[in-house]
Amino acid sequence: MRGISFNSRHQSPCTIAGYLLGACLTDPGRGIIEALPSEDPGSWWYILTADTDCQCNTVFYSMISECSVCQGDLVRPWSQWIANCTNSTFVMSFPRPIPSGTAIPAWAFLNVTMTDTFDPATAQLYQASNSTESSAPPASSTSSVLSSNTQTSTSTGTASSTASPKTNVGAIAGGVVGGVVGVAVLCVLLGLWLKQRKARMSASVHMPEYQTVPVMPQSSSGMGKIYNPDDPSTYPGAIVQTPTSKYDAGKYVEYPPSKMRYNGVAEI
Repeated sequence: MRGISFNSRHQSPCTIAGYLLGACLTDPGRGIIEALPSEDPGSWWYILTADTDCQCNTVFYSMISECSVCQGDLVRPWSQWIANCTNSTFVMSFPRPIPSGTAIPAWAFLNVTMTDTFDPATAQLYQASNSTESSAPPASSTSSVLSSNTQTSTSTGTASSTASPKTNVGAIAGGVVGGVVGVAVLCVLLGLWLKQRKARMSASVHMPEYQTVPVMPQSSSGMGKIYNPDDPSTYPGAIVQTPTSKYDAGKYVEYPPSKMRYNGVAEI
């Protein structure tokens, strides 16, 4: 076989085609491509055995065509290859996940529908400039990435759902406390205003009470007389009558009246 036919795992195109065929089988181990019989070389040995997407695609067609060329057989045209494909056909792609344990060379993904055939020379030139291969990603790497993403999403979702109630409760509590304090302040101010208003109204209605204080008789000069035992007008509580004449309403009045005269010792 030609060196272009083998992948980096030293697998022939017939072995790679067996892996791709097994991707559609219940038992992938049964995907085996048998070699051409030695007694009948040059005959078309492989035909489409089943209408499956693992065979109705250009990747498997190119791989099985290279397997035929390596054994000296002819290449069947693409249009004849898909004659039995009643479902969809896939161009430049393999519709199933690439089976683990193998790798597909880049030349197998060339578009063969333009020429309706696989060209070994074109594949060899393409391999010289592009030696990349397609294979299944490592299972452990995929699992760890998925697990990490899942844990990160779960942690983020939990943190968000936990922080949201705390934020809502704090906002509600702050609003309630602020409202209560505001109402209390208004009540205190209203009470003080009513108290001051009531005090002003009471002061305007009730007049102050005055007490009568006895006043000592005063002389014409405005000064109070000094106590004189001989002068009854200086006695405490005496009513002073100052006659303007010795005659009062046509009657003679003794002046000073004899009854007003003090006889005896002065009282203290």
